[in-house]
Amino acid sequence: MSQKVVRVHIKREPEFLYYVRGNSIYRAPMDAQANSALVQAEAGEEDDGEPRGGEHLRSYEFAPDPCYFYFLDAEGDISRARRTTTLPARRGTAVGKPMPPPVPTLDTDTKTAGPSRLSKTPGDKVLGDWKNSIKENGVKKIKRSQLLAAFGYMKRTDIAVATIITWLEARDIFLYKEGLREGNLDEYLTLIPYKQTQIGKLFERESDLCKHFEDKVMPKLGLHTPQQGYSPKHTQDRFDFLCQDYEGRHVVVELKRADGEKHAVEQVMRYLGHLHHAGGHQAPWGILITGYADPYTRRALLGRDRDTHIRWYLYGLSDDRQEILVEEVKLP
Repeated sequence: MSQKVVRVHIKREPEFLYYVRGNSIYRAPMDAQANSALVQAEAGEEDDGEPRGGEHLRSYEFAPDPCYFYFLDAEGDISRARRTTTLPARRGTAVGKPMPPPVPTLDTDTKTAGPSRLSKTPGDKVLGDWKNSIKENGVKKIKRSQLLAAFGYMKRTDIAVATIITWLEARDIFLYKEGLREGNLDEYLTLIPYKQTQIGKLFERESDLCKHFEDKVMPKLGLHTPQQGYSPKHTQDRFDFLCQDYEGRHVVVELKRADGEKHAVEQVMRYLGHLHHAGGHQAPWGILITGYADPYTRRALLGRDRDTHIRWYLYGLSDDRQEILVEEVKLP
């Protein structure tokens, strides 16, 4: 899992590939001629300790850890991920000396590019197929091995993963939680049209979220008079909470520790149906609280009957775990 190191807010331009080397940010044009020069520069030695190749953008005060690979994330900030392979010692370099990561390139010559560089990019038809599938289904399923092959990779290296992610995110395609760095190559990944977000760390158990709902979450939602485990007559369903807002309307609250997905949306809709059927509840509406803004919850909420009023919120723990953050997910 990646960690943010420095917030720099670099604005990406889609015709460039961005990368971090040492404690500096560089960019390289996405064309074969320019990247051929980068490959030659990378193959050469460093000049006075400064890496060659690419356009230097900015440098920052932080000490890179050789156990991590550093890259520019989707928000334009410097992030890092633990390396899955060790760096070999370069000739003339002392063993154990930290080495900067190689320049990600977009060579079209596979003989020069090698397995750690991007030897090709998906054609317009493949990219169009992915985007059409995402538009129609909300997601695109693809095996890890197929995704690597679409970019000309034979092996899953740190550079391969970071370069693929950078290329996809520049075209508004993001990986869902399965990730590319780990897992069986024959297992499927999920491509989605937005970056999956969370606003803080999550509880280990859903019961912990329920335990702190009344004192740390409910006041931020403008609710009061909670009834935990409320069960409507003639049903076996039990609500996480039935509350009221300050206009006197009843509010069904459903809590999920991590993902919500389609079944959670259907759950809230069923509970609201119970209240409508029972009568005596003024214009009831629902709140779904999850840890992740996942694509399946989003798709289910967008496809619901708009007469059913449901708001979606994310929760997250503050760094000291003393506060629960709450933020509404805005849907079109």
